[in-house]
Amino acid sequence: MTAGRALAELPAAWALARALTLTAGAEALRRGVPVYVGLLAVGGMLFGGNGLSAKTVVEGAEASPMARALLWGAWLVALTPTMAALWQTKSSLWLRSLPAPRTWHLAILVGLSIVAESMWTILWGVGGGAPAAAGALGGALAGHGVLLARPAGIRGWVIVAATMTGLLLAPSSVLAVVSWPIALLTLRSAWLAAPTRSATGRGLARGLPGPWLLALALGLSVARGQATVLARAALVMALAAAAAWLAAGTNQVSDPAGLQVYLCGFMVPAGLVAGSAVSGPLLRIEQAASWLLRTAGASAQVRRGAAALTLGDWEPGSGPSVGRGSLWGARLRQRRDCCWRARWRARACWCSPDWRRAGPSDSAAAARDGWCWCCC
Repeated sequence: MTAGRALAELPAAWALARALTLTAGAEALRRGVPVYVGLLAVGGMLFGGNGLSAKTVVEGAEASPMARALLWGAWLVALTPTMAALWQTKSSLWLRSLPAPRTWHLAILVGLSIVAESMWTILWGVGGGAPAAAGALGGALAGHGVLLARPAGIRGWVIVAATMTGLLLAPSSVLAVVSWPIALLTLRSAWLAAPTRSATGRGLARGLPGPWLLALALGLSVARGQATVLARAALVMALAAAAAWLAAGTNQVSDPAGLQVYLCGFMVPAGLVAGSAVSGPLLRIEQAASWLLRTAGASAQVRRGAAALTLGDWEPGSGPSVGRGSLWGARLRQRRDCCWRARWRARACWCSPDWRRAGPSDSAAAARDGWCWCCC
């Protein structure tokens, strides 16, 4: 009798799975593909012929708390938008009104989440076996569940910190058992809180000054609408970091000062290229919303400050549109400090004194410190 009823309900469950895949799954795919492509590109460079293997990564994470923290933190941060699209996207809320059990929704979304976490699971499975894969998958689901279901305010961040501590200290065998109940409970809480999540807001964001709030909104708009541009920028930075690492290894440079020289030499030009690519969509978004900003009473000073904050973080080449003096001077000071820390002019400056020059706002300081514009 039970089997017959299950077979009769199978078409309805399949229809619900298709609907969730076309709504929440499609939104998660749009956010996750750039992340996966970037990770595959970086992984291809690191694992392809350089002696690095999945077993080496897993053993290093088990032996070094710092490496474990970097791996877990990077994965949780990178995939949180994808998991948020699965569990909290507004386009799938209407499916809750259908006469379908709640367990169907949760089971389908858990299955889609396992697919989203597959790259992380495969890494730990290949490097550490089935227990490590089960612990990594359960820990990732639990970590993302806590991030999505956390309450607003300090209490939520305390819960996140406690979860991260558990992920760092617990071995894989313990995570394989303990993390799964936590993952199911927190993901269920995130699913239940999804209809009211946007209305509650975040206390930290509400307390920020006007320019910071607008800069945060602009950054989120770029992240949501220009994910491919951000992925390309991240890929450029990853390639620059890999090139700096390879150059340092080829020249047998291992001291911190020498490594900083190579990092500055490769990362600063790559940062300028990546930031310039991101600045175009950002400025277009700000100009398209200018009528709304004027209606809301945002002054020109607030708008310039927000654009300067956002563009300054990404190092673009579009300073004149938001105030030439402030952004130009900030970029010059950053490059000057980078080259000073790396002792660039004493080690790897190939430019002649005729090319030493600076921007109009920092010419005196640049001439006094003797840093090289062409290299930095």
